[in-house]
Amino acid sequence: MHILNLIMLNWPRILGIIFVLMLATSAQAVDTKYFSAFTYKQASILGSDYTFTPEFRFEHGAKELYYYHVRTGWLFHPSKWLDLGFYVGFNNEKNLSGNWDPDNFFEFVVDPKIIIDFSQIVEKAEARVGQNDFVKQANDATLRFLDVLSYAEFEVHDFDLNDLGKLNLVFQLRPELRWQRGVETYYLRDDIFYSFKFGEVYRNWTTLGWVHPYKDFTLDLYYIFESDRTIFLTPNWEFAHVFGTKLIWDRR
Repeated sequence: MHILNLIMLNWPRILGIIFVLMLATSAQAVDTKYFSAFTYKQASILGSDYTFTPEFRFEHGAKELYYYHVRTGWLFHPSKWLDLGFYVGFNNEKNLSGNWDPDNFFEFVVDPKIIIDFSQIVEKAEARVGQNDFVKQANDATLRFLDVLSYAEFEVHDFDLNDLGKLNLVFQLRPELRWQRGVETYYLRDDIFYSFKFGEVYRNWTTLGWVHPYKDFTLDLYYIFESDRTIFLTPNWEFAHVFGTKLIWDRR
């Protein structure tokens, strides 16, 4: 089965959800964007996961490249309830004048995990009341795992030892709900970006996504409603619909 087949088999539910979200936000959205990324992942030192990710972003009807980055680093797993990561990268983004503004950055990641296994809850209910049609249908329809994530990340931009006043420390909070049913995973996430340099939230991404593994790679399709403050310390927000794809080659 090819990637196209995977998309075609699930397009009604994907497009239906996205269409509802677009109707709900169309009065505010002013642009359509497309994000494309590829992630290579393999096992590394001390049981960590090493990743390498290039990403490209297009705006103005998803036709014009305005941002790209390369990000690489390690995610460690000190316990089943906690992941810690360190990443470095390079990004290049067009500024308000249309000129490219390159930047080197590094990130620190804290990712605690709370996992609720609904299958155990259903099994206990069945043991108490017996296996009847209602419980069986509920069991078949239950999304088996709910993974509640509260991902936090510190990004350091514009780092210059000769001029630390340029430093822009960004805090990213990512509360997320993730459901797993069979091999498929569905997630709902909200990315909140806060700049310590300017003392304000300047970006918010509300994301609805679908993940499906396929042989040696995983396909991630998602929709983002983006709220972005292009100029700090002003009330001006810009909105956009973002469609995204990510291929993950996992060699762990």
